[in-house]
Amino acid sequence: MFRLDDTVRIKKTGVIGTISDISGAGGETTYVIDTDTGDDEDDFGGMAALYYCREDELEKV
Repeated sequence: MFRLDDTVRIKKTGVIGTISDISGAGGETTYVIDTDTGDDEDDFGGMAALYYCREDELEKV
């Protein structure tokens, strides 16, 4: 089990990010991973992307 603000790696892509939200809706836990390697520009001029992953798709860094 992971916690908010844990640094994790998405196994399939190797992308590293931080858990910014955890949802248990629908009976399955979904982790929102916030990373600076994406294609969407944030309010501060940097790059940010969000990924939605299950626990088995992540590993702690």
